[in-house]
Amino acid sequence: MKHNKIFSLLAAGMALLGMTSCADDNDSNPVLNTAPTTFVLNTPTMSEQYIELSEDNTVTLSWSQPDYTFAALATYYIQVGVVGNGDAITWCDDLLETTYTTCKADVSGEEIAMAINAADGFKADEDYRDMGVRAIAMRVHSAILDGENNDIPITKIVSNTVIFKKMQSFKAIKAPKKMWIIGACGGWTEPSEGSREALVDWVINETGVGTGIYQGTYEIPAGNFQLRIYSALTGWDGGASIGSQEADANKDIELTGGVYDGDATIPGKGNWQVPGWGGGTVRITLNTNTKKVKFEQL
Repeated sequence: MKHNKIFSLLAAGMALLGMTSCADDNDSNPVLNTAPTTFVLNTPTMSEQYIELSEDNTVTLSWSQPDYTFAALATYYIQVGVVGNGDAITWCDDLLETTYTTCKADVSGEEIAMAINAADGFKADEDYRDMGVRAIAMRVHSAILDGENNDIPITKIVSNTVIFKKMQSFKAIKAPKKMWIIGACGGWTEPSEGSREALVDWVINETGVGTGIYQGTYEIPAGNFQLRIYSALTGWDGGASIGSQEADANKDIELTGGVYDGDATIPGKGNWQVPGWGGGTVRITLNTNTKKVKFEQL
């Protein structure tokens, strides 16, 4: 599968860039000259049946591969919408988080419910209202990814829409994510599930759902400005560490004018540390999109 993916990416890239090697190669290599036009999401039998979503169940979907003209390894994204008056569909702006590389998926009932609630405008638990049994729409987006996991524009296509006529959602609100500050400032508490309660004062929260920007304010004791960030409580070596560099070593930094703005290595093991730190309140901002971290003394 890995070899097929590499082959597909190269083929798509050559087609997009107009790259050629020789006449013989052009005669045999697959190329993508035009965008695909055919992509069919099959209508499941269960689309006519009552479906009550839960955290533990799934909805099975299957579809045809788009007509890429060669055996491409595409990535598939599911989109969910709510059918309203006059059969108008309000689509959730975000595609489901789980993606697929085969033409069949058991889609999480919880992910579907989150998308339904987002389409309804429910942004917090207190916003939620039981909307009853309704018609819910689903469709699939397909694309071939480039070497940086971005969609290649010419390969993008959206399937037809399938309507599930009687679907019951539940309160599943997509919430901002969180990470954890781990370091001397918090006594080097292990980033594990068993330490979740002990780390309650060292949580750094996403500023909004899907922003990828995390921010929090902390009181860092004198002599203890030495830390890194963990995106999950999977232990010291669980691959969730975000630091100053790849090496497991400290990096001395200076808050010039009370501010340090530098790179974050994701994943990374190096600690940020301020020698001679006299103590004080610090606002930490991590931008996972730009891979930058900022420390501001308040």
